[in-house]
Amino acid sequence: KDKELYTKEQYFTKSPRMRRIIERKEVKLDAPPKPKENDKLPLILTIGPMLSMGVTSSMTILNTIMQLNNGTTTFEKSWIQLISGSLMLLTSLVWPLITRMYNKHLDRVNNRELYQKYGSYLATKQDELDKERVLQKGILQENLISSTECLKIINTRTNGFWDKRKDQDDFLEVRVGIGKVPLEADVIYPEEGFTIEESDLRQAADLMVEEYKYIYDVPVGYSLYENQQTAVLGTIQKCQGFLDNILLQLMTFYCYDELKIVLFTTEKNAEH
Repeated sequence: KDKELYTKEQYFTKSPRMRRIIERKEVKLDAPPKPKENDKLPLILTIGPMLSMGVTSSMTILNTIMQLNNGTTTFEKSWIQLISGSLMLLTSLVWPLITRMYNKHLDRVNNRELYQKYGSYLATKQDELDKERVLQKGILQENLISSTECLKIINTRTNGFWDKRKDQDDFLEVRVGIGKVPLEADVIYPEEGFTIEESDLRQAADLMVEEYKYIYDVPVGYSLYENQQTAVLGTIQKCQGFLDNILLQLMTFYCYDELKIVLFTTEKNAEH
């Protein structure tokens, strides 16, 4: 037997609906700077210019040694030539190697600093997207409430009763479950052109953009206004519970002058 929830002496007045709405956010993300590439020249090309000096020094040393062997000069007269030639030969071979090692070390230091700075930049953008996701999740939870909360509104006659209007953008939008929905945010991210080498910074930025495409574990809304023909498939028990949930939401938020509900069924299913 049906039970009357209210008496004829009880009246209701539609209260203005105070709600938050999701505004699409725009987040600009700068492309990662390209790390400085190390000098990939072969070692022979690096020390090549200095080898010409080394050849001259070698000839000087060889000529001095030959003069010593022939007795045309003495060690006291030629030792300066031997030492200077040896130093020039050693310098021509060692100095390019020292320069090459120092440049590699400098590149590693600069790239490490670049990674740290861009990592800090990504952390600020991640924090911005985190706050936006939390905000949108809260708004979805406020606007798409559960059937338990709908029953509470009906029984306690709170201000949320019959407060939705057909001129609002969520007219006939009902909660159908919990899942993931797209994050209402546009991440403006420059596209990368053709490149042979993959950048770790670019991959980190791509992963962050991919991570914030959705909001998880939030109420999922379904618009009966935009989808005016909707079919529900499943067992009788599950379909009945699902439809009861939708009807409860519609009866909670829409007054009789905003929405009419008409049910067509068979005699077999009339009791449901």
